[in-house]
Amino acid sequence: MSSKPEKILIGHKLKRLRQSLRISQLEMAQEIKISPSYLNLLENNQRPITVNLLFKLGQLYNIDFKEFSDDETGKLTAELNEVFSDPILKSNDVTKRDIKNLANTSPTISSALLKLYDSYIKLKDGESISSKGHTTSFKPTPFETVRKFLEASKNYFPSLEQASLSIRTEAKIEDQSSIYYKLCDYLEKKLNIKVKVLPKSIMEELFSRNDQHRSRILISEALDLPEKTFQISSQIALIKFEDRIDQIISKSNFTDKEEKYLLKITLANYFGTSLIMPYDNFKESANELRYDLEILSTRFATNVDNVCQRLTTLNKKSNSGIPFFYFKFDEAGKIHNRLLSKDLKFPYSPGANSDWSVHQVFKNPGGTFVQISELEDGKKYINISKTVKRSLTSYDENSPLFSIILGCEIRYMENIIYADKLLQNKVQKISKIELGCRICGMNVCEHKEENQNFSMNFDPSIRFNGLFEFNN
Repeated sequence: MSSKPEKILIGHKLKRLRQSLRISQLEMAQEIKISPSYLNLLENNQRPITVNLLFKLGQLYNIDFKEFSDDETGKLTAELNEVFSDPILKSNDVTKRDIKNLANTSPTISSALLKLYDSYIKLKDGESISSKGHTTSFKPTPFETVRKFLEASKNYFPSLEQASLSIRTEAKIEDQSSIYYKLCDYLEKKLNIKVKVLPKSIMEELFSRNDQHRSRILISEALDLPEKTFQISSQIALIKFEDRIDQIISKSNFTDKEEKYLLKITLANYFGTSLIMPYDNFKESANELRYDLEILSTRFATNVDNVCQRLTTLNKKSNSGIPFFYFKFDEAGKIHNRLLSKDLKFPYSPGANSDWSVHQVFKNPGGTFVQISELEDGKKYINISKTVKRSLTSYDENSPLFSIILGCEIRYMENIIYADKLLQNKVQKISKIELGCRICGMNVCEHKEENQNFSMNFDPSIRFNGLFEFNN
């Protein structure tokens, strides 16, 4: 499947670069050997920036080529569509063309408008009046603040990558099939810590616990071997490298205890996945196997869920992987986990489109659902979805299912084995992903939330999938 090359409209970044260098348009134009009038058109997104000019800018001003060339127009357009679809602005008759022009010509103003709208939503949804009449202001959850920190850090932590490699060397891990036993041996001989597997009746809902007083790591017997390995690996992070983790946390400027605690667990889990799937070896295998999730999980003695999460962390500048997004949903459509590679722009809360593969896959537990999806901005993605079970299970409990989705832009399809059949078909059904019910353009939908601020048409003489029709 081929697509037309996108125009690179990043005039605001070019202008910001010039202003940071404190040089005039005339001076920059002379340095990059173009006319001042042409530079003015570039800065105002009236002309796209060519690849040759990008290389010239990179050579002259030592910029990060990938970050600088990342066109944010599509993401801005999609987010602005959400803003102007809010009932409070709906009556202003702002067209999608107007919104796209705003994102193209005034990205700085667009970003400021998004921040203003975000503050409005937080104030609207988050403020409440206490019994004493005082206003309680909105405060983002620890999950939101940690997510933002991960994205700001490009979801890559080189100090933890290096630390995990040092453990592999000390534990003499050469064969992935024996990694669990090697780590147990390392803990006992090097750190004088024993790993003890306890019955589920004792551990109950606990996966693992570091019993510092008795120098033991306790593991639930209900976990399979890959999950036991992951639990040991993440415990090693806190035993051996808590100082490195604390250094990263100090850069977050978090003051809330819950935020720091959650980030510490998140970074320990990051270390765990990097210990099991060392960066260079894992990326080389991913390329060789064309991102076959099942074989990758077998090769590195882990599970598909961990493989998907690891793929979003391959963000080393000198050896980066495909930019993936990852979501984990429960059967009710609630998002339990969300990760992005550093160069990927994807909505924080994609709508619950029942046609999307991450929801469709629940119809065939254990299977793999592959499809192409399209966002509001027209950007298309290939999605690979699978179901996974909860780690702790027993015969007398209904094990809840989760669905995971791994996706990337369709320009990487030829590198992914799951896309082969899609590439053979000339006509593809594309799933449209909206950013939630509030901005969905469908007037008739059985899934649309009834508490949204839309007027409703009732007509007893006709029937829809739902009870009524919405007026947008």
